[in-house]
Amino acid sequence: MEQCGSLKFGVDGTAGPIFCQDGRPNAAADSYFRRLRLRVLALGAQATPGDVNVAICDDFGDRQTTIPIEGQAVRLAEKEQGWHFGVDPADNMNATAQSCATPSPSG
Repeated sequence: MEQCGSLKFGVDGTAGPIFCQDGRPNAAADSYFRRLRLRVLALGAQATPGDVNVAICDDFGDRQTTIPIEGQAVRLAEKEQGWHFGVDPADNMNATAQSCATPSPSG
């Protein structure tokens, strides 16, 4: 079993470290975030930036997640799935969360 250190929990619902010192995802952190049933963690390696944004919005709408929790979950998914997007969804989490709450012009 990997040894990445004990998880520390934040008052905002986050847990870390999410990565081991060698850069691998921390299995304990992964397990913690998967229990939250976040849709972003269910996406596979072939997910597009649009898929990630939809999953993030679904998480905010259905799961009552927070920006810090979702940001960490996205970082885990990026590492596990090998995502490399032009704009990192975790770096843009505030704008993504805001766009989820704003109706689209067509809707």
